[in-house]
Amino acid sequence: ASLGQVHKAVAHDGRLLAVKLQYPDMQSAVAADLSQLKVVFALHARMDPAVETGEILKEISERLKEELDYELEAQNTRAVGRAHRGHPFIVIPEVVTDLCRPRVIVMDFIDGVGHDEVARRDQATRDRVAEIIFRFYFGAMYRHNAFSGDPHPGNSLLLADGRMAFLDFGLFK
Repeated sequence: ASLGQVHKAVAHDGRLLAVKLQYPDMQSAVAADLSQLKVVFALHARMDPAVETGEILKEISERLKEELDYELEAQNTRAVGRAHRGHPFIVIPEVVTDLCRPRVIVMDFIDGVGHDEVARRDQATRDRVAEIIFRFYFGAMYRHNAFSGDPHPGNSLLLADGRMAFLDFGLFK
């Protein structure tokens, strides 16, 4: 998690959980970064006035502010989970809603392997994983009119049964 850390925890009922905690004062850090970006865009506008940077800055600002809201991420995760409930090869973790807060999101822990391990697997496995990832991200746009703006390798895991788990829906539209 770029804006925080993810920790493994155990619920009172024994379930394994993933707890994502936002770093302290991330709002100020993001605001400072956006302020710097505004300066860069102003310089760019002087060099190339044909590109309208105001709308770009507005979009980036809105999406980053949304990514800071872990309750919104929990809502997005639940929506993606509902859309893929019962799917034969896509898994979305269940959110533990009563434990979530604006800077804390809690969900079921999913045990799987990341892309470094997948890269060491046979070609057929790598091809299958690539197809599932493609189907998930592009399928979301065409089937559900939804877009994940954070499809990096750390946000998916290959499970022991061959399914893929997808994580992190903070930057989602």
